[in-house]
Amino acid sequence: MHRHFIVVRLAGSSHFRIKILSEPIVSQWTKGWKVPVISAAVGALVAAGFAVWSHPQDSYGRTESGYDVARATNISKPILTDVRRGAVSEFFYLGCEYCRSFEPLLEAWQASEGRATQINRVPVTGGRADLTKQATLFYALDSVGAVPRIQEAAFEIIARRPDFPSSDRELATWAATLGIDPLRLIAEYHAPGMQARIDAGDRAFRAMGFATVPSVAINGRFVVTSSTSGGVANMPRAMTQALRAGAAQGS
Repeated sequence: MHRHFIVVRLAGSSHFRIKILSEPIVSQWTKGWKVPVISAAVGALVAAGFAVWSHPQDSYGRTESGYDVARATNISKPILTDVRRGAVSEFFYLGCEYCRSFEPLLEAWQASEGRATQINRVPVTGGRADLTKQATLFYALDSVGAVPRIQEAAFEIIARRPDFPSSDRELATWAATLGIDPLRLIAEYHAPGMQARIDAGDRAFRAMGFATVPSVAINGRFVVTSSTSGGVANMPRAMTQALRAGAAQGS
């Protein structure tokens, strides 16, 4: 059985601890998702404006050790999530303002950790057409080597134009302003296999039992979210804790 761990911020403390995930607690159906997902207990963070992917009727609570998290489903084999040492998978979508606020923190964290730490950005869609379009844009940009350089520009255009791009011409015009080869970007946007790549990301998101974005998986074993760390700003420190724990355990 493949085990997953979460890095939990202790209540009233700046310290974190590693917890082994137990059996999953199935929640209400998440808005936009076509399968049941796991409930995230985020307590007071909801009132503070924390973005929760799960349905408003989900059950939230507080644990003695801090904030609980969407519990990872017990699976025999991880799907897509990178299990290499120092590998980090971030799950997000371009229309998420909290993911946007996390991006500069993520980039700064990677710089502080060094080149050995790799980040695999995975856009999730839940089968929604609007998020699928956003994921397509991200993967096209990633394929031409524009990520993370223009990641902020991608967040910005989606914030202003959720339906972007409405045409190849619009995509080409935008690409040109960013110094990206328009024809190459359009070709990647319509590349064969794009949907398969998007579907793989969604499967990985579900396989880890995530219910919020941004969410981070480290070494395919450790889970860090805003709820486990006590806020988006605390996620980088929790990620460092996870890397250290993984190194100590030989993962």
